[in-house]
Amino acid sequence: GNPHAFERLNGEIDFNAGPVMTGAESIEEAGARLAGEIVRVANGQMTMAETWDYQDHMEIFLKGPNL
Repeated sequence: GNPHAFERLNGEIDFNAGPVMTGAESIEEAGARLAGEIVRVANGQMTMAETWDYQDHMEIFLKGPNL
């Protein structure tokens, strides 16, 4: 939802809800855009992460104690 983060990372983020924060768009309008994006991805459009073609395995490390 942060417009500045989307500007910096627009090649990595699929959906920008920032216009709601700035008042340029209503929540309903953003929801309609999001629904459209979901339909496009469900119909085969690649997400930003899919377009990177990253092949290496990814491991997630947690800081702090783990149970």
